[in-house]
Amino acid sequence: MNAIILGIVQGLTEFLPISSSGHLVLFQQVMDVHSGNVLFELVVHLGTLLAILIVFRFDLRELLLFAGDQLKTLRDPAAFLKGMRETEEGWLITLIAAATLCTAAIGLTFEKFFQSLFEKPGYVGVALFATGVLLFATRYFKPKSGDEASMLDVPLWAGAAVGVMQGFAIIPGISRSGSTIAVALMLGFSRELAGRFSFLIFIPAILGAFILQFKELYGIGLFSNPGFDTDPYFLGLAFSFIFGYFALKILLRFLRNGRLHWWSAYCWIVGLAAIVRYFGR
Repeated sequence: MNAIILGIVQGLTEFLPISSSGHLVLFQQVMDVHSGNVLFELVVHLGTLLAILIVFRFDLRELLLFAGDQLKTLRDPAAFLKGMRETEEGWLITLIAAATLCTAAIGLTFEKFFQSLFEKPGYVGVALFATGVLLFATRYFKPKSGDEASMLDVPLWAGAAVGVMQGFAIIPGISRSGSTIAVALMLGFSRELAGRFSFLIFIPAILGAFILQFKELYGIGLFSNPGFDTDPYFLGLAFSFIFGYFALKILLRFLRNGRLHWWSAYCWIVGLAAIVRYFGR
């Protein structure tokens, strides 16, 4: 039952701009429900990653086809660089790479500090309140329409800045989707491009986290214990995928309609409740 509950919480809150990590921390504190190990956390994230792969499958297909063609130009550096700078797909890959490097730099630099915050639910409330401020600010930005917007118009530093925000979104209570989309909108991305970019840069981020934690998986018996109980992990994966898929669809609809700021009230209410509960003792 714990696996199902946590899978649902992860699926809903990963994409809705209300912070999955923050909700898991608060939920575990209030309900005394715990995932138990690092593997489960990674598995439910892989469930939400699967939802992204399906929703953005056409974008990923185009990027992979372009990357395959670009490999043929490696012997001609000028042609390779021209393809990466003067095509939508090439520049999008370049921006994703810049964002990923910045996310990794922030995550690795402040890893211990970020981890310590998972034991401090009061600070989760502060971070949720800050997420609400970011979301509310999006109502004052008027991004270009889809017809006018082009990924080629996005400067490299803007993609990197969104990656920096994704790095700080490791803080429980800072919504990864909400904060990266909000920053992208503030930097001139259209709503459609902001949504695409936010979720495409999530793919290398979660894969990188899985690789970094791979050694730790040996310590919990997955690879060495033939009797290892896999049922909770399959349940967590399934429920995080199902609920994540629908949550992602809901968020993209709110984004297209320019209503991302509607979620700020929820973040403020939950954030203030956590602040009062854990700082008011």
